[in-house]
Amino acid sequence: MSLPQRLYELYREVAGCALVQTHQPTPENMLAFQDLLNKSWPIDEAETYQRNLVRGMYNSRQRGFVDYVSVSRNRVGALILWTESKSIARYFGLNGVVHISWDEDKHTYAVSSYIPREMRVPTASSADPANTAARNTNSAASNQRRGPQRGRLSKPRTNGSNRGVPRNNGYNNGYNNDAQEHGSSTFRGNRSYLQAANTQPTSTQAEQPAPAQLASSQATDHLDIVRRWSDTE
Repeated sequence: MSLPQRLYELYREVAGCALVQTHQPTPENMLAFQDLLNKSWPIDEAETYQRNLVRGMYNSRQRGFVDYVSVSRNRVGALILWTESKSIARYFGLNGVVHISWDEDKHTYAVSSYIPREMRVPTASSADPANTAARNTNSAASNQRRGPQRGRLSKPRTNGSNRGVPRNNGYNNGYNNDAQEHGSSTFRGNRSYLQAANTQPTSTQAEQPAPAQLASSQATDHLDIVRRWSDTE
């Protein structure tokens, strides 16, 4: 698709106009800039089709589209005239210099001097107390429908609260912590064997006599052998 030659010529005129070059708005250079922008509107069916295609690409990803046409080696800077007023003002460095508005019904731009927000005179509708009260009522009703704002509830940490529990084995201490927290020796299947092996004696250990008892029993057996030997003599 090749763009109309007049769009390139119009783009060069806009880039070289007094308002873009000086950034000093006057009634004359703002009117000249406005007329150039209005000339970018398509004049036939072919240009209308091309503009609709460009606007579709622009609306799909505005920032990426503007970044692409802003690269001079791409040689498509003229496409900025078929985007919208805010991108045109940003492209030519006119943010905070002039205000560009678009009339959808007439398909025309209007350029005026930029007025800071704190210096703007409120309109009759915005200054009307009745409108202010209505906006406050609507805001209160909206907040009531949403209900109270609830913060995020943090889940209690199980392992962090049992950091003082000593580790009984080389496995994750969370196994033992979970078993102690729930008070069950059969918690989570096979994990209970890790704790049971460290806390409960085996049957062999329970039946094995203590060393002191074993020594006493051996001494008794020796005395019985000596007595039987002396009786025999």
